[in-house]
Amino acid sequence: MKFKISHSELKMLGNYCAMVSLMSIISITLTYAQNRPITQDDIRASMEKHLLSMGPDYNKYAHPKMEVIKKFKEDGYERWHVKYLVDENEYCYAYLLIPNNIPKGVKRPAVLCPHPTANIGKDRVVGIYQGPAQSPAEEQSRANRLYAVELAKKGFVTFAPDRAAYGERRLEKDGGFTLQMNAFQKYLSAKYPGFTLSGKSVYDLKIALSILEKLDFVDPENIGIIGHSLGAIDAIMLAGFDQRVKAAVVNSGSPIRYEAAWWDMNSNELRTYLQNPDIKGGLDKHMNFYVMMAAPRSVLYQYSIADPAYWEPNIVEAHRAIYNYYSSISGTKKIDYNVYFHGQGHDFTDDSRTLSYRWLENRLMKKQSNPDKEVFVPAAIDIANGYAQHFDNIENSYPAGWTMSMVARVGQTGTDPNKNPRTQAPVANAPKLMMGTAASKGNFVYNFGGKLGFKNGSSSDYALLVSLNTKSVKTSKSIKGQFDAMVMRNLYDGTNNTLINELVLQYRIGETGDFINLKETIRNGENKQTIGIKPADIKNFTFELPKECSNQPVVQLRWITKYISGKVEHSDGRPSFAVDNFIIEKTL
Repeated sequence: MKFKISHSELKMLGNYCAMVSLMSIISITLTYAQNRPITQDDIRASMEKHLLSMGPDYNKYAHPKMEVIKKFKEDGYERWHVKYLVDENEYCYAYLLIPNNIPKGVKRPAVLCPHPTANIGKDRVVGIYQGPAQSPAEEQSRANRLYAVELAKKGFVTFAPDRAAYGERRLEKDGGFTLQMNAFQKYLSAKYPGFTLSGKSVYDLKIALSILEKLDFVDPENIGIIGHSLGAIDAIMLAGFDQRVKAAVVNSGSPIRYEAAWWDMNSNELRTYLQNPDIKGGLDKHMNFYVMMAAPRSVLYQYSIADPAYWEPNIVEAHRAIYNYYSSISGTKKIDYNVYFHGQGHDFTDDSRTLSYRWLENRLMKKQSNPDKEVFVPAAIDIANGYAQHFDNIENSYPAGWTMSMVARVGQTGTDPNKNPRTQAPVANAPKLMMGTAASKGNFVYNFGGKLGFKNGSSSDYALLVSLNTKSVKTSKSIKGQFDAMVMRNLYDGTNNTLINELVLQYRIGETGDFINLKETIRNGENKQTIGIKPADIKNFTFELPKECSNQPVVQLRWITKYISGKVEHSDGRPSFAVDNFIIEKTL
């Protein structure tokens, strides 16, 4: 029996067969998509849809004009009160802190400083209050939140914006942050249904990043973020969503939750959750995702085992899972996910801040002559009105304009007269500044009871450096100054320990190149000293810089040791030196 099929019927049959074939292909593709491992892009796309998609169009306001309301001269930096548009008829207010005397053409690393929960918002991280602290505890709390100021004094450009509902962005005339946040959420819900304050914070901080990277004195390749408590949550969220953040410090934010299925990139439970168009999870559940989204960029996650605000079981396992995830993203590259636990409660203590600042310096500060080592370059101090530094109350933080660096990985031997003392540029940052006495045997940098110094070892050669801006000094004038140089630890005994070293003052113009020897100062002699903070020997020295050092944006002075004679039985026997009462005379 023969069948006759018309041309139109044949065409319909062909279309049907093609459709069946296409549906089969789609089915196979979907099956493959369901079976493949979940990627970082999958997580980010889901979180962007959940947190940012309901808000305003970022591209419309991505590059607003920053308006300067007022400028303030502060100790070591200038503070600008600024505002910029983040949405239709909505301004964000912020403080921009700029280290003094950034040389023309020099770009500094920058750090965003979102504030913790505080009605005053950005004022909290720059130390602006209506009245004095009412107790020692409050005074200490204020000091422990000054990360925008302390980083500016270390040479970073810092930017501290108000979060929506805080500071100058409160919608209600009166009331605390809970009332203000409810009011702002109500405003957002009316304008952008489904858009939350968390999404709003990420959106606003992305615009803040755009403000920073366009400033001609900011290095757009070296921008970080640091935050405490609420600011810590904002820090890790932004790091997850915006790859312009190179390094993030997260202190006492929301804890990391460990749920085994959510760290398995083949987990159907995780896949189902991420594909849910109506995700209900909050910050506590999504904090894992934000850290994963930040990989493999640098993260320092600090938390207290005694934090009364938050805690999660199996937190160590959670951070181990993060490390493993970083490893899977990084491959053979360095894994730069770091965790520091302390026991100081919900606080940002001296220890954790000092660690944070040095960590940021190592990742964001520009490199000098050795491209393989990152070397911190302090902002130059203006000497227009003279300058004095007595190292009072420095504890374990360098004063503005000062640092200690490692000049060589091999200690002084005296066998090379061309490098005795060494004159080359530093190759690395020195270790953390520690509290020390004449009994301190370690080869470290020390605060000897209000005197800044160091002890070299057989494989370390340190130098103390201060950076000065001399633009105020006419080229016809020379710069004069004085300082106390001293020997702290000295084990010279004439037999086993006969090493004699000398502290030498050097200078260079600018931030690169070799140093020039300027003045020989104190030597360790026969006055043995192994205890206390009283110097074994101390002398005052005056100096005068060559006139070519005047009218310069940067002149650097440094103290380094010179080998004279002798030997030591052990590295512990090397002397330690310190400097105090450094004064630059006012030059008219």
